[in-house]
Amino acid sequence: MRVEAHSALLAELQRRAQAAGMYLVARIQDLRGRAIQFSQGRLEESARTFSAGVGLQVFTVSGHHAFAAVDGFEPERVFQALARAIAAAQAAERADLEANQAIFDLSPVRDQVSPPLSYAFDGVGQAELEQALGEIHQEIQGYGTGLSVRSGLVAASEEWRISRSDGTDVAFHLPRCSSVHPFTYAGSTQTHAVAAALSGASYDVVLDNGKRAQLLKRCHSAASKALGLPQALEAPAGSFDLVIDYALAKGLAHEAVGHAAESDAYQSSILASGGKWRSGETLASELVSIIDEPRLGDYAYQPYSANGVRRERAVILDHGVLRDALADVFTAGRIGVRVTGAERAQSYSDVPLPRMSNIRIELAEAVPINKPIEEISPEEVRDLLEQEGLLKRPVYYLSGYKGGQVNPKLGEFVFNCAAIYELTPSQVRLMRPAIFSGQITQALQAIKKGFGPLQLDAQGTCGKQGQSVPSSGGSHYFLFLERHPGVYLGGAR
Repeated sequence: MRVEAHSALLAELQRRAQAAGMYLVARIQDLRGRAIQFSQGRLEESARTFSAGVGLQVFTVSGHHAFAAVDGFEPERVFQALARAIAAAQAAERADLEANQAIFDLSPVRDQVSPPLSYAFDGVGQAELEQALGEIHQEIQGYGTGLSVRSGLVAASEEWRISRSDGTDVAFHLPRCSSVHPFTYAGSTQTHAVAAALSGASYDVVLDNGKRAQLLKRCHSAASKALGLPQALEAPAGSFDLVIDYALAKGLAHEAVGHAAESDAYQSSILASGGKWRSGETLASELVSIIDEPRLGDYAYQPYSANGVRRERAVILDHGVLRDALADVFTAGRIGVRVTGAERAQSYSDVPLPRMSNIRIELAEAVPINKPIEEISPEEVRDLLEQEGLLKRPVYYLSGYKGGQVNPKLGEFVFNCAAIYELTPSQVRLMRPAIFSGQITQALQAIKKGFGPLQLDAQGTCGKQGQSVPSSGGSHYFLFLERHPGVYLGGAR
């Protein structure tokens, strides 16, 4: 790993911190990136990026702390940054600012994690990637007359090394790659955009024949929706039986539950009360569990926290009962939960925050489906519902996730989907996207059935306090939500 080259620098930093009576967490990051973009048949961008540096968080014996960072690894500049951090921590102690000694309770760890990859980051030339993406772009341009098509590939090789004064030395590699293809179609009065994406750890998302075929199927579905939406009907407003796909379920888990489960948000989270975690309370249907954990090969994989703590599987909801928080070392004890190693940082220049990795909604059992989700039509979703006796009245199938907002204190959410299908025994009708909103716990209570295996590759970027990190997750292919007054389709009530 590239970060192995900095052992001498880390050793000297720890020596100097010890001499000053300080506890040091040093974070080295080496990030290499690649980006390629096609638009309307033309190569618009082909770039490689690089950033690297050191973040230094120091603690006095009393737990007062300060942070400094420096670009690059020039020793004198790094040592000057350490001196600034030490001076700031000492000033915080003199001013009697807030202190936290929890970092001293961690056990030392020494480990190195570098996931196996189909393609090494520098093992494929830029021209080969341009050709592969260009071929996909050329093919999907033929998916409909009048479509505006863009195709992108973004890849990263992100390495971290965490050194602590207790002897911890952890290095890990976070490889990721995604290919995103937005389709836009302008009708006479309506313009709609629908995107298709595939993500993973390496370039196989565009180089592997099987992955490419999977991506093309997703692109064909997205193009068909974009072409049909300008002529589609407007969805009704009200509370209805709903089906949401795994991408929207990931949005529900991530935005409505995951952020509320981050331990630094305990003062403004519906999942905490009186400064303590509501552990043991029933908040959802007993069918429903919500789990966050790093998954090898996943777009958002991270095996260790930015403090060098192994990231644990966090069962936020266990068959409807609140259990774990996404907890860092500094706030876990305060709210009465175990440390799960949830700290992530966008950059060496950022202070870590509790964040999600791969989050999912998982039901105790689900109706089996023995084909890829890309091959399941809205008509087949309708047939599955009818087979399970769930089509007694019209059901609205919400497809795709296009962002949203959440109030974690009140537990209210507002999401946008890409398209809606009205499902009845006699027909399936495409409808224009509408707002999906409600109250978190009531939405989780409304989940009554899942269909298909877990599909966990809904990827995105999660923003918090100015930092953006990769996120992913999902659920079973589809979730059925029974009509509930606390779950609403279509604008203001």
